[in-house]
Amino acid sequence: MDSHRILILYITEKSGHHHAAMALEKTLHSIDKTLEVYTIDAFDYTNPILNKIAHNTYMHVIKRR
Repeated sequence: MDSHRILILYITEKSGHHHAAMALEKTLHSIDKTLEVYTIDAFDYTNPILNKIAHNTYMHVIKRR
């Protein structure tokens, strides 16, 4: 049987999104060890300047709340 692949995207490692993505990955592996789970920072696939602007803006917003 073919293994199933799952892609989990998050934004920036210093976010709750990253922690939630890692928890999902861990849970999925505990349910089915044959799953291929890829947990990736979506910002890594943007323009480096846009990545920095988005990251800094995101961090500024969450620190103000």
